[in-house]
Amino acid sequence: MRLTEPGIRQRLVRDTAWYGVSAALAKALALLTVPVLTRTLGPGDYGLVDLATSTAALLTLVAMLSADIPATRFHALAAEEKAPLRPVSSYVWVVGIASILLAAILLPLSSVLAERAWGQGDEVPLALLTLLLVPVSAIQAALAQTQRIMSRPRTFAGLSLLDLVAQLGLAVLLVLLGFGASGVVLGFIGGSLIGLVVAAAASLPVLRTRPDRATATAIASDGLRFLPYTIAFVVADWIVRTTLANALGAAAVASFGVALRLTSALSLVGAAFSMAWGPVGLARERGPQTSRLFGRALLAYGVASAGTALVLAALGPEVIRVVAGGGFGDAALILPGLALAAAFAGTEYVLVVAAGIAERGSRVALASTVGALVQVGATLVGVPLLGLAAVGPAALLGRAVSFGILLVSVRRDVAYARGLLMAVGVAAVAAALLLQLRVGSASGDDPMRWLAALAIGAVAAIVTARAVAPDRSTP
Repeated sequence: MRLTEPGIRQRLVRDTAWYGVSAALAKALALLTVPVLTRTLGPGDYGLVDLATSTAALLTLVAMLSADIPATRFHALAAEEKAPLRPVSSYVWVVGIASILLAAILLPLSSVLAERAWGQGDEVPLALLTLLLVPVSAIQAALAQTQRIMSRPRTFAGLSLLDLVAQLGLAVLLVLLGFGASGVVLGFIGGSLIGLVVAAAASLPVLRTRPDRATATAIASDGLRFLPYTIAFVVADWIVRTTLANALGAAAVASFGVALRLTSALSLVGAAFSMAWGPVGLARERGPQTSRLFGRALLAYGVASAGTALVLAALGPEVIRVVAGGGFGDAALILPGLALAAAFAGTEYVLVVAAGIAERGSRVALASTVGALVQVGATLVGVPLLGLAAVGPAALLGRAVSFGILLVSVRRDVAYARGLLMAVGVAAVAAALLLQLRVGSASGDDPMRWLAALAIGAVAAIVTARAVAPDRSTP
């Protein structure tokens, strides 16, 4: 599949618009439910909800095996064949079987999940519901992803939005009826079932296509190479939650959850671009023209996402008070670091697609695994010393390390202005940590802590920049 440069631009603009509108509506709806849930449940139960839903999200990602990346590539290569839907059908079956098996294996371990991971021994029923949510969410998501793989952004947007509306609507209803934290997970299960049925109806041609065993095996195998990228930082965030739950209590998890939800708002346009970018980028042939296209995308995305992150960090304390209420003010301590980490994460996806074309999935796995380990290590060391104040800088450092490793790995497949991009990165990291200083001072925290964090973050960013200094041999 070869696309002209104007054709790529038009397609990206069109698809990004659809994904962007869908994501904006989804985030708006999700944020609208935050005041209801935080005020009805309180920090303790809201922390339990965050533990349960984050666990389900992590396990769903594991069950999906990152198979959408190779499935998109296989579909693009099979576009001229007699059965172009066979790779997509194989993808759905791979996810369905994997998610059901994973849930069946973990259900007997629900008490271990509640007691050991969450530190909440009396929440075994909530853990059971969490595990039941996994196959429903995974299969629904796979059916919706088939539309994105086939470049049908309007259908994908509609299915995703319907699924979210059903989940949030039922969750809020059950919470208001007094079901507590379990009501949220029950609502998510019911909403995902509704979304699954509608997505199956929209994907009937795919479901009627007979899957191919060899293609399914190849999709699962290739997807596993990208799975560490998909789940590494989700695992890291989950470990952060469990660390906070055991060290500071469920209320600290609630503050972390609020900060994460606000951070996700900055990636609306970026996430939309990433969803549009995958099918376009993975359909490209490796070469100088593709390298230049990826370079322009990397630079534009990096500058835009870093700037948006800074705006969100600057407005964070006020937004948190309005959205979540006064009981979640500690989330402002976490927000700046998480915002810049999210900016790095979105920009990194351009590099991930480049690695997919260059068949360097193992490098993606290495970068994300090392970065996640850095985040977890910094959190485990920092939380006993600084409390919640350590979480944001740890997340930022982990993402910066992952980005730097992957950037070096694909440097000959992405032509970009590395000096300018890294300069923007250094400035953004420094500015974000200065904003963290402002937040710490406004909340009565010790500003000297943030001066130290600023120095450490700036040094880390400069080291990363030097590690990926421009290679003059790069096209």
